[in-house]
Amino acid sequence: MNSVTVSEHSCADKCTEFKNKGEQCGHCLIQHVEKQEFALGIAPDADYVKGDVKQQHQKLLSAVGGINLALKIIKDNPDDFSWFSIQKQYYYDSKTHDDLISINDLRDACHGYFIEFFGGLTAIQYILDTAPKGATHFDRYFEKINYLNKTLSLWVDGDWSLQEFRLLGFNRAISTSIPLEDLRDVLDHYKPEIIPTFDDSGVQNFSYLQLTQATIAQIEFFNTQKYVAAQNGAQQEADAFDNQADGAYLLWFSMTKDCRTKADNERLQALIGAQA
Repeated sequence: MNSVTVSEHSCADKCTEFKNKGEQCGHCLIQHVEKQEFALGIAPDADYVKGDVKQQHQKLLSAVGGINLALKIIKDNPDDFSWFSIQKQYYYDSKTHDDLISINDLRDACHGYFIEFFGGLTAIQYILDTAPKGATHFDRYFEKINYLNKTLSLWVDGDWSLQEFRLLGFNRAISTSIPLEDLRDVLDHYKPEIIPTFDDSGVQNFSYLQLTQATIAQIEFFNTQKYVAAQNGAQQEADAFDNQADGAYLLWFSMTKDCRTKADNERLQALIGAQA
């Protein structure tokens, strides 16, 4: 990352995450992008009042007691009700009380949790594609669980190896397992964040995945051009491509502020040579 692009910030000698090489920390990058948006008049105050979507998901999961209890609430829904009372542990078909939580919001929070945990939809798809026949759960290995007999089979060296547990050991073994059914539900029902962008013809809407993939491709192109220019001794041209790669990342960082994953952010930072 070219230090000229990101060296003008206020973290030097103040922020513990400040890098001596002139690279901005994540806090600096956020402040830099938001200031630029306000200066250009494209980001009204209201854009920063709604809060971060991931934080809202985390708050909702914490309120119900974590991902496992959240999934239980969704699965135990007797008649596909739309609302749930944490205090009364009761389902409602309409929002009759202000303290009710939305089942749809809770389901979105679970989907967001799995996407963040595994590092994206592609990683989840890979797990499902490589799962051996009969697998029902995933942890550090694939598992086939029989709740009736309290037995658990592990996929070891290309075959199932039966493991028998006493009740406490069985419960402990499956407590960290993630049902493949829940991962399939993420792929089937996850609604990607739609991000409005603009061109000469008007407004276009792209999903988070589309925007991220396009940004990665653009940065890789700029990096290739930078390398070629540097090999030819055209350092000024190489710096220009470096700055364009930084700009592509900052634009992605700004547009995905409410929906980006940590894994994607780290991947793009690595592409431009930045550090979190």
